[in-house]
Amino acid sequence: MIESTEESIEKTVYCAEHGSMMITGEHIPLYRYIVMARVLKLEMLGFRSTKGRTCYSIIKSELGYRGNRKKVLAQLEAHIADTKAMLQDVEAGDWVPYQK
Repeated sequence: MIESTEESIEKTVYCAEHGSMMITGEHIPLYRYIVMARVLKLEMLGFRSTKGRTCYSIIKSELGYRGNRKKVLAQLEAHIADTKAMLQDVEAGDWVPYQK
């Protein structure tokens, strides 16, 4: 049986009885950026997550950030905070996204 972990993120994060998690809906990019921020912190300590491109280079190319790892991490964390605030406004009904 799959149940939601919190009411505020209902239908977004589900936890199964055996401990696995499933992320659905419009919050997937947000969770991806949160994971990328954590991986970037590990890269700053000297860890490598893959043999391919670093998370630092992926963040810079996708979001267009410039600077060293510390500055890029600060920009990414600010982006995450802004996205969380926007999603909370959407869920509260205070903000309506632009529609064509």
